[in-house]
Amino acid sequence: MIDEAFHAFRKTGIGGSDSAPALGLSPWKSPLALYMEKIGDSPPIADNDPMLFGRLLEPIVLSEFSRRTGLALVDNREALRQRSSVHPFMLANLDGLAYVADKPVVIEAKTARTDRGFGEAGTDDVPQSYILQATHNMIVAGADLCYIPVLIAGSDFRIYEVRRKPELVDLVIEGEAQFWQAVESREPPSPRTLAEINQRWKDARAGIIELPEGVARAIYQLAETRNAIKLFEGKAEEMEGEIKKAMQFFDVATVDGVVVATWKQAKPSTVFDAKAFREKFPTLAAEFEYEKPGSRRFLLKVTNPL
Repeated sequence: MIDEAFHAFRKTGIGGSDSAPALGLSPWKSPLALYMEKIGDSPPIADNDPMLFGRLLEPIVLSEFSRRTGLALVDNREALRQRSSVHPFMLANLDGLAYVADKPVVIEAKTARTDRGFGEAGTDDVPQSYILQATHNMIVAGADLCYIPVLIAGSDFRIYEVRRKPELVDLVIEGEAQFWQAVESREPPSPRTLAEINQRWKDARAGIIELPEGVARAIYQLAETRNAIKLFEGKAEEMEGEIKKAMQFFDVATVDGVVVATWKQAKPSTVFDAKAFREKFPTLAAEFEYEKPGSRRFLLKVTNPL
């Protein structure tokens, strides 16, 4: 079950798992996607099996870490959920916390399907996002050491050690401060993909803009690229037709006994005839109809490159 209080807490600042995307160093989430989450302008994160089993296995990983190291973990939710007193925008929802000689030590439990990105146990050779998360959480907790126990492929248990590095601490604080300033001032980070561009400027405004020279060149390059794509698509369609004519009713084709193509019958599907339903039950259909906002359509008016 997803902790709703945890998600509400996360929206009030930057957590450890937010550090890499906030700094633009996550391969999974962009700064803009994180920004949209923080301002509440993105759909809730859907739960999935890796997330579910990560939560289920976390207590086991922490228990085994405690058994192997002899460190007693703090069993206090308030102690694990912290906010930096120096940098209030920095939050931490720690997996584990221990004390060695009265000094806090952070523990971040992980599970992984493979050992890709992980080096020798006892080192800090872990994925970059984990280094940033560990550094972030050490800043919040006032710790100099973070242990990362990892259960790999369900049977390979390793413990890594990430120590506080002043130069990295400075970079994390500076980068996250800039990101949080953007959130507070509602100045979204620059989009990185076409999907993000479409989301960032999804609502059109009437007006004309003169494109700068560099973007103007992109217009004609796009026209040239699309013409080339049409040419290759035409050739591909022609070759596909030649192969299908040779296959006729057969669903498998071979060359020298090796299967090179299939043309199989798909299973029948059931479709809902909305038009017929609306005509027969107009009142009932109207109860379930709603207006869907129109999306922006990009039309290239130039067909021939210069």
